[in-house]
Amino acid sequence: MTQSEFNDLWKMDEMPACPLGMVLLKCWADTLPPVRDVRRLVFLALEEGIHSSEPEWVAVEQHLSTCGDCNEV
Repeated sequence: MTQSEFNDLWKMDEMPACPLGMVLLKCWADTLPPVRDVRRLVFLALEEGIHSSEPEWVAVEQHLSTCGDCNEV
């Protein structure tokens, strides 16, 4: 899935993160086994919080915690 296809899973007003955050979320999602509903997986990861030392997820957490456009998630 391309970045554009990944972003297209959300309406513009529903984006869970800023453009850089979306890139980081896709990088993380790309490390996971294929799932039917990646949008729900991202939602659960953000809402429920996951604890992982995977570099891709650490990058997401670091970005979301410091980005003014993302840290309201």
